[in-house]
Amino acid sequence: MVAAADLIKDGQSWQPQLQSLAELAVQTSRARGRRAWACGELKLAQAPTLAAVVEWACTLPPQWPRWLWARPSEGQLVFGWGCAARFTATGYAAAGRLAEQLKTCQRYIQGLPAAEQTWLTGLAFAPGPRQAPWQGWPDAEVYLPAGLIEVFPAQVAANSGTAAEAGQMAREARLQLVAAATPGTSAAALSRQLQALFTACGGDAPRRGETATGLPDGEVALTRVAETPREWTEAAWQELVQETAAWLRTGEAEKVVLARFIRRAPLATCATAVLALADRAPDSVLFAVWRHGQCFFGATPERLLRVTGGELAVDCLAGTAPRGRTAAEDEQLSAALLASGKNRQEHGLVRDWLLTQLQPVAAGLMAPERPVLRKLADVQHLYTPLRGWLRAGSGVLAAAQQIHPTPAMAGVPQAAALTYIRAREGFDRGWYAGALGWLRGDGSEGELVVAIRSALASPEALYAFAGAGVLADSDPAAEWAETEYKLRTVLAALRSQEVRAHANQS
Repeated sequence: MVAAADLIKDGQSWQPQLQSLAELAVQTSRARGRRAWACGELKLAQAPTLAAVVEWACTLPPQWPRWLWARPSEGQLVFGWGCAARFTATGYAAAGRLAEQLKTCQRYIQGLPAAEQTWLTGLAFAPGPRQAPWQGWPDAEVYLPAGLIEVFPAQVAANSGTAAEAGQMAREARLQLVAAATPGTSAAALSRQLQALFTACGGDAPRRGETATGLPDGEVALTRVAETPREWTEAAWQELVQETAAWLRTGEAEKVVLARFIRRAPLATCATAVLALADRAPDSVLFAVWRHGQCFFGATPERLLRVTGGELAVDCLAGTAPRGRTAAEDEQLSAALLASGKNRQEHGLVRDWLLTQLQPVAAGLMAPERPVLRKLADVQHLYTPLRGWLRAGSGVLAAAQQIHPTPAMAGVPQAAALTYIRAREGFDRGWYAGALGWLRGDGSEGELVVAIRSALASPEALYAFAGAGVLADSDPAAEWAETEYKLRTVLAALRSQEVRAHANQS
């Protein structure tokens, strides 16, 4: 039987911690006369592997929210499951409202300080209303899991041994636990609910009468609406690009990013697909969010922002070319991308917009004058890193509010591009091209990535997404080709997943 106790293998007992947290949450709730939380942590003696975490995530009860965020190349992993608290917001200022909700919630959390708590957060590409296949996904949310495993690179002494030994030692891990209670909650019942975090598998759910404090958060499978989003044919999408370029030449906007999706058969399980994607794109950030019987997963090369010790880092990633089949062809494609007027213009629009938008929340912003190449398995991009310092009083969500969605995902100016996309694209992007990540409970530190190179696995189908930036002089055939090679990352992982599944059955 799969259980968190087997996954963590921490060599210490966590049962007393569960009992202690339950009692603290109940005492705080009764004293405050409202919902309250107790947060604690355990240092783990052994860091679980990415494969073990993903495989275990897929055995948990489908009504439990689960959230994975990992950077395999650096040994970083955050995985949360169950739900202690969840706040949502709607509209274009949703991220800012989440920051206020997070601040208010901290008044009622005992135990671990806010600066040491890890929360998870997600923003849709743009405000709803949500349409198929994204019903039930909010515009924005912050989420405090009842259980969370965090693995991060450790400081390794120079005399720690061989490189192989250092590699084995260079990961630390902790387990964050949160108990949520209301004034009528029993400490014994809450302790049993927390115990379920470690024993649930294969669809087992907490016992009836023990859900009031929020392990599941109403995350039940939704009835699917029969509405079918538009899947563009090559000819129709190229015609849309041509019309968009003509519209841009009128001066209404400088750039619009158009996206499309392809529909495939539903997956039997997401585990092998997610792990195959990690193998395919090891230098990207792997993410997976399970909810409503769906799984949104991807491996994105693009950071929206990171804040560490007050330092702000933002990626400008715009302008794309495929990788070559040989070293010589790849070098030729790289040179052509660096020299491309269209791609340099597209990249410059994103860079300049980001520098302007960040001014209210950042100081000392710096960016190289010329972009460099960011090479991935299937594509290569023009890349410019932006660096600065977060202004006092700002936070991760406030910075995200300033720049999401960037011109790399929407266009310039933002409002005109978003209006055009909603009117012409023919489907709801949902969380595709949105932002996903983690942050500390006080909002001072965290990292968000842009949710591209991604797919949504639903019971009825799998939807894989890709987009391309359209300018006034865009070539429709070239823009279609760009979406095709961006889709390769997910499609190659799915093919690998099919091969693995076939091998396991043999």
